[in-house]
Amino acid sequence: MKYKIKNVTPESMTCLVSSCHGIYKGLREITPQEMDCGIGLCPIIYRSEGKEVYLIVGKLVNPSEAGLEKKVGEGEALIEVPRKLIDEMKK
Repeated sequence: MKYKIKNVTPESMTCLVSSCHGIYKGLREITPQEMDCGIGLCPIIYRSEGKEVYLIVGKLVNPSEAGLEKKVGEGEALIEVPRKLIDEMKK
């Protein structure tokens, strides 16, 4: 099942850098407000409205650096985000 996500950011608010925040139909951003850096180059957590999943933007980590090479399977990625991002998710 694919994600049903549509970028509905008004054209006048779209920035030229692809890492900016946007408005997406099908996703609800639940990043704690105090962690919103405003420029989009920071960890973000979304809750999908179409699937029972979270989508998290974070730093890619090499599994062997964390000693988790046997835990990360094909098609998976290990990411790093500040603990506060998940501990204080918007309800």
